[in-house]
Amino acid sequence: MIKHLILFLIFIYPGLLIQAQDIQLPPPQKEGGMPLMEALSKRQTTRSFTEQTISIQTLSDLLWAAWGINRAESGKRTAPSANNKPNTE
Repeated sequence: MIKHLILFLIFIYPGLLIQAQDIQLPPPQKEGGMPLMEALSKRQTTRSFTEQTISIQTLSDLLWAAWGINRAESGKRTAPSANNKPNTE
């Protein structure tokens, strides 16, 4: 199913591929910020969104927090995975 969708997009909408570009992100800011316990106590779910863009720095920080390498010597990440196996799909 995914392969068919990709082929469809490549042949029907080739302009989509031309618009893609790599973005060089700055290193994440790992220092400072709110203390963990305060962040947890203020955490809440929201269902409203804004069209306001986020900064490249904020994007870098969020991506690192979700799947960044935090132990360079072993290559292990900030988020757990099943038996530390990377997703190969």
